[in-house]
Amino acid sequence: MKITAFILVLTFFSFTNIFAQSDPFSKIKTPDDATAYLKLISENFKAGDEKLLPTLIKKGADVEVINKFGVTPLLCMVLANSYEGTQILLDASANPNVTKPKTGGTPLFFAAQMNNLKIVQALINAKADVNRTNSRGLTPLFIACVKNAKEIAALLLNSGANPNISDTKKQTSPLHIAAERNNIAIMMYLMKAKANIDAQTSNGATPLFMAASKGHALAVQTLLIAKANKHLTATIDKTTRSPLLEAQAQKHGNIVTLLNKGLPRCNKSFEQGIWDVFVMADYYSIKLTFDKVDQSLSYATSLTFERSPNGRYSFDTNLGVRFGVHQIFVDGIKVFEGKFKRQSNGKSLKIKLPSIDLKTLQKLTKGKMAELRIMQEQYKKAAVQKHTFKFPLGEDLRKAFYKAENELKIITLEKNEGRCYQPKGLFGGL
Repeated sequence: MKITAFILVLTFFSFTNIFAQSDPFSKIKTPDDATAYLKLISENFKAGDEKLLPTLIKKGADVEVINKFGVTPLLCMVLANSYEGTQILLDASANPNVTKPKTGGTPLFFAAQMNNLKIVQALINAKADVNRTNSRGLTPLFIACVKNAKEIAALLLNSGANPNISDTKKQTSPLHIAAERNNIAIMMYLMKAKANIDAQTSNGATPLFMAASKGHALAVQTLLIAKANKHLTATIDKTTRSPLLEAQAQKHGNIVTLLNKGLPRCNKSFEQGIWDVFVMADYYSIKLTFDKVDQSLSYATSLTFERSPNGRYSFDTNLGVRFGVHQIFVDGIKVFEGKFKRQSNGKSLKIKLPSIDLKTLQKLTKGKMAELRIMQEQYKKAAVQKHTFKFPLGEDLRKAFYKAENELKIITLEKNEGRCYQPKGLFGGL
C-alpha cells in the first residue's frame, strides 16, 4: 500500500496534463487506491480536479477520508469554493456536518463565510445542521451577518436557523452584528424570526446601543419602531452608558435627537407645604416665598436654599440685597452668618452666594421658627439692621429636603441611564 501511495504521489502532479492522453486511473485497482487518490486531490486541489471525483467514487473511494490537514474531501471542496465538487460528494452521501480541526467550522459555516449561496443551498438540502457552532460559538447565520450576506441569512432563517445563538466570548448575537453594520434587510429578517431585540453582550450592549455608537440612524430608527428598550446600559471604559449617552459621546447628534424623542425632561417641581422644590440632574433648590407666610408684605420676596452640581450648598435671599452680613437664627439661636462676595475680573462683577453647610441645614429642619437678618455694613459705622424676616420651619422643611435628595438621586440615575433628557444649556445639558 505504501509503494502504491508513493507511485500515486509521483503521478498526481502530472495527472492533469496526461488526462486527455491516457487513462490516469489504470493503476487504481482497489477502493484503497481510489481513497488514496481522493485524499491526494483534497490535499492538492486545483480547479478542474472535481471532474475526477465521480470516477474515484465509482471505484470505491471513501468520501470521508481525512487528509493531512484533518479535513474531508467535502470540506476541501467547500473551502475551494467548488460547487460542483461539493454537490458530487454530497450526492455520494458525504457527511455535511464534519468540522475543521481547532476552529470547529462546518462546511455550512465556511460556505456562508464565502457568501456562496449555491453551496449553502446544497448543504441545507443535504440536511446540514444550520445551528451547529464552531469553537467560538459562531453559527453559519452569525458569519452571514458579519459578511452582510442577506440572501444567505434569509435562506438560513427560513431553514430553521436560530437567530438568538450568541458567540461564547462576548455574547454577541446576529442582531448585534446586523445593527452594527447597518444592514436593515438582515435586521428585518432576524426580527421577523423572533430575534431578541434587547439581547445584551457581556458588557451590556444591545443592538440599539451598537447602532447608536456607530451613528447608524436608520438602524436606530428601525429598532425604536420595533420597541427596543432605550434604557438598557452598557459598561464602556468603566463607565455606564445608555444608547443616548453613547451617541452623545460619539457626537452623533441625529441619533441623540432620535433617542431623546419621547423622553421626559430631567427635572421635577413639587410643593412641600409652604416650600417650593425644583429638582433636576445634579441640582435642586428649595424656595420659600415670604408672602406665603406673611400676607402683609407688599411685594414677594423669597429665600432659596440651593444644592449645586458640585454638591455644595448655598442660599440666596432674592431680595435685591446682596451685601452686608446675613444671619440665620433658629428658635432664637444664631446658626449661620455669611456674606455675599463680590468678585471682579476687570470686565464684569460676579456675586458669590453665601455657602451654608449641611449641618446648618439640618438644624433648620429640626427647628420650629427661623429668622433671617440682613445687617448692612456702613463705612466707619456700626452694622445697621436692614431687613428681618421670620418663617416657619419644622416638618415641612424636613420633608422638602428629604424629598429633594431622593428625587435628585432618581433623576441623576435616570439621566445617566438615558431615561430622561436635560435640555441644552442647563448645567452642560445633554
